[in-house]
Order: sequence, then structure tokens, then C-alpha cells
Amino acid sequence: MFLFSALCQLRIYPHLILDLAYLDIQFIELIAVRFRFLLLRFLRFHILPELPYLQGKLGDLFFQIFQVGYGFVLRIIIRSHLAGTFVGFVFLTQGFH
Repeated sequence: MFLFSALCQLRIYPHLILDLAYLDIQFIELIAVRFRFLLLRFLRFHILPELPYLQGKLGDLFFQIFQVGYGFVLRIIIRSHLAGTFVGFVFLTQGFH
């Protein structure tokens, strides 16, 4: 947010600030995808062998529910981040009239 405020004070064009927000979102997605991969690997090789009732079809269902839920939460985080960036840009450039 500090970089965002500094760019607004320098009167940088709005599309540049939104481009920076988009790059920030891509970075969040990259980290989230890597984290999901590591988490699924940990679950599959360390947790599931200890839980015999999550083997077979029930284990597959568990992984599908996890992936859908993870994607849903990730989309909420990204959209709220982009909305916060846009609202912050409007307030910093137009004031709180």
C-alpha cells in the first residue's frame, strides 16, 4: 500500500497503478498454486496413510472438495485485493469528499 500511495502522490497514470495491481494478483496466484501443490503432496503422502478411512473413493472425494474450496477462497482473496486497490486509488486521487 505504501508503493501505491507514493505512486498516487507522483501523479502516475491510473492504468499504471492498475497494471501494478494486476501483477500483484499474478504473484498471489503463483504463490497460491505452489502452496496448493505442496499442501496436496503433504496430505497425500503424510496424512492420508495415517487415516485408513480416507482411502479409495472417499479420499478422492476429499481431494476434489479440497481443490474446489481452495480455488473458491483464492478467488475471493484476489477479487477483494483488486477491489481494495481500486477503491484506494479513487480515495487517494479524488479525496474523501
